[in-house]
Amino acid sequence: MPSPVIDSALSLIHAGYQAGAISLLQRYVARGRALNDADWDQVIPVWKFDNWSPTGVGVPSSLSPWRDLLKQSSSSNRARAWLALLEAEESTILPYGQGYPEIDIEPDDAGTAIVISTAHIAYGRYETALEVLKPWRSDETYGETGDFLSTLCLVFSGKIEEAATLVGEIQTQTTRHDLTLFVLSQCWNFSDLEIGDRFWNAIQHHVRDRSQGVELSQLWVLFAAFCGHLSQQDLAVLGREYGRQVRDFCGARPTEPQVPVHAEPNPARPLRVGILWQYFNSIVNVQCLSHLSKDDIVFFGYSQRLPDKYHDTAGTDWLLSLRGLRGLTSLERAQAIKNDQLDLLITFDNPGVLGDDSVLYFRPAKRIASFSNMFFTSGEIGIDSYIFAESVFGDANPEEFSERIIRTPFPLKIFESLHGHCLDPLEEPSDRLVIGSIASEFKLTDKWFQMIREILDAMPEVRFAIDCSKYSPFIEGRVKRAMHKAGIQPDRVTMSMSVSTTTFRDRLAKYTLVVDTQPFTGNLTSLQALSAGVPVVTSRGETIAGRHTVAILDAIGESSLIAPSFNAQIDLAIHLLRSPEVRAELRRRLPVLVRQSPIGDPKVIAEAFKAAIFEAVSV
Repeated sequence: MPSPVIDSALSLIHAGYQAGAISLLQRYVARGRALNDADWDQVIPVWKFDNWSPTGVGVPSSLSPWRDLLKQSSSSNRARAWLALLEAEESTILPYGQGYPEIDIEPDDAGTAIVISTAHIAYGRYETALEVLKPWRSDETYGETGDFLSTLCLVFSGKIEEAATLVGEIQTQTTRHDLTLFVLSQCWNFSDLEIGDRFWNAIQHHVRDRSQGVELSQLWVLFAAFCGHLSQQDLAVLGREYGRQVRDFCGARPTEPQVPVHAEPNPARPLRVGILWQYFNSIVNVQCLSHLSKDDIVFFGYSQRLPDKYHDTAGTDWLLSLRGLRGLTSLERAQAIKNDQLDLLITFDNPGVLGDDSVLYFRPAKRIASFSNMFFTSGEIGIDSYIFAESVFGDANPEEFSERIIRTPFPLKIFESLHGHCLDPLEEPSDRLVIGSIASEFKLTDKWFQMIREILDAMPEVRFAIDCSKYSPFIEGRVKRAMHKAGIQPDRVTMSMSVSTTTFRDRLAKYTLVVDTQPFTGNLTSLQALSAGVPVVTSRGETIAGRHTVAILDAIGESSLIAPSFNAQIDLAIHLLRSPEVRAELRRRLPVLVRQSPIGDPKVIAEAFKAAIFEAVSV
């Protein structure tokens, strides 16, 4: 049990009174008392969890008083280790190619070794972290945490088979399952999808208990789709298997729901449409739906996470209600949705979000549709139809899917913009040629960095600018290692990560052209770049996730930026870099094409979404 002082400090932190917690602990230390290792192990993780910025932008500014308090306890190795970890996680983004500071602390117990190794992991020094952990593996206090971190280090240092062997040595099935889930989750959080994919394939035979397998299958579904290495047919097979696991996980559907669902829409009243989204702070951007008349459709919002102090409710006036479902079981969430007697429920999440999938399994509305960036058949989950642009669906075979495919004339996911998605035109930079992309961290794959390197090799005068929408030391380290692996020279790279104070247009201004990511392409970012006149070079991906930019270019009638293959995308980028006249014409033409196309008008987008809703209701 924590001491009364620590217990009070924890209560203050949970209540949001960091200053009070700091003041209490400072007075405690000033009276000659010392915080022991267990005290630090309780206070620091709780403070980090409660106060870490949800946008991923480093740690909060309130680190300074904690740093001062830790320095007052500099005689304690554990305090020094926690200080090193916090400084690692708040570290200023160093230029690509520059090293991080060393950690000169010798652990004197297993707990301190674990904290120090975590700091090394934050810096991407996995081999060093393994060396720190190794002497303490026989210590009884080492526990599962050390095994978890060791496995993570082995995976991230490329020793996949050695990591799988370590998993196999774990005696209990539950621990093997939890260890696997931990490593895969970290791969997902650090956006190292390809390594997670390789680890999954190496350890599948070590996790045999199907009752524990649904969480692993959930991650595998996400990895498989985002990594883009499976054909659409294989994704359909995977989706059906995952649907069966969700069914086994949820159990039997209730035979007599407490609230009956409307069998048919009532033409005498507006359609009642629910939108289910795991993190509702994203949906505040769907402002174009405010153009729809509430005489035709009324919207209800459901989410695991409601807007908070970081994400206010601006832009949700088109919703009749917004309800949080956190803390409820899947069946309780489904029942809460049924109480609104919906004609249609649409999930805005990708398949593999278990909180959504298990709710959909219980059929909380008569008709259920999915509206996501990628898809494959949900099989047993319960989705009736998918809403996708014709160009995105491409040549996929409808017979592979259990659901109806509702095809729209242009991509609708680009409507997620609160203030409009058309930017004022930009002049091409006059001082240098710059390629790159503004992208979510999971899209920055080894395959894409290899494409960039080949373009740079062919064009020595070109620079590479990478602008990542999220920052953590882990993601930064992965991006730098991926560039090193691809052979991209540091002196040709400019990195920007999580630039929240710069407008998107200003972030675009540095690019001569954007090289679209693969196998998961841009979406709204591609449209915004094109609206500003910045060329976006893309190719037709092999799956749905790799065709969003193609669908946008098809919608505006600009096929010259679409390459038929990944390798052809490299050639097209090089051709444009060597053709200033062609680029100048694109700069003039693209803004006009976007504004004259249907996707340049939020009212047209809203009407297209309305048409898709009415078709989904008629399924």
